[in-house]
Parts: sequence; structure tokens; C-alpha cells
Amino acid sequence: MRISRIIAFIMIFLLSSISLLVYFLYPKSGTADSFLLKDINKDSITRIRLYEYNLEEAREIQDKAKIQEFLSQLSKLNLEECSDNISVNHKDVYDIILSNKNGYLSKDGTEKISELQISLYNTGYIVWDREGTLKSKYFKIKELQEVQKLKELISN
Repeated sequence: MRISRIIAFIMIFLLSSISLLVYFLYPKSGTADSFLLKDINKDSITRIRLYEYNLEEAREIQDKAKIQEFLSQLSKLNLEECSDNISVNHKDVYDIILSNKNGYLSKDGTEKISELQISLYNTGYIVWDREGTLKSKYFKIKELQEVQKLKELISN
């Protein structure tokens, strides 16, 4: 009787451990709003800086309506987390930097996020990096036509 309890405990422990491991290692899916912008107060963004590697050209958007349109489109992207060994092509890469001239972007103001950098690759990947952190997160855009919509907004 005692041996069967020990075996049952070991089996439950192993199954729980495997389930947790699979949960943490399996790539998570969601929108850009739930991954990239969840801690950001979107209304506080006053400037978007865009750098296109292909043309070596930088632009800045400060028009509130255009910023909100861009953020709305960005928020809708369906993403899937992926590992950091993605194939990147530096042709047709856009660096998008969301910032606030006079403060922090975090919702509650406690976390010091003064800018958020998003690199949008032609291959359908997004690399997300917060200012002051050395950790980048990598995402695959599930629907590539969404990349085209973002590019059109960036080009206008």
C-alpha cells in the first residue's frame, strides 16, 4: 500500500513537471497588443521615429491621428513567440521607435520605459526591445498581408 502511494505521488509529480515544462516552452500566440503594448499607455505616445534600412532614411511622425492609426494597426497583428535564432534579411527592415517627449510610456508610470523599439522584418518577424533592457523578444507575424498594411502606413 505504501509503495503504491509513493508511485502515485511520483507519477503526479512527473506529469505536473512535464505539463509545466511544455507550457513554458511552447510558443504563445496573441496580438501585438497583448505582447508588445500591454504595459504601454498608447495615449502617451507623442512621437514615432521610423528608420528604413533599405533607403537609409529616417522619418518622424508627430501627428496624433497618424500615431493612433499606426498603433491601432500594430495592435491588431497576430503574433507567435519564437526563438531568437530567426532568419533575418536586412533588406526591407524598418525600425520603429515609439517614444514620449516628456515622460514614461508605462501605464502606471512606475516602470521607466521612455521608448520602445520594434524592428519589422520583410520576412514577417518582429523583434521587440525595450529601452534599458538587454533582452529582445522575437515574434513571427502569422498573416504576412498584415506586414504590407503596416508598410503602407509607414510609407505614407
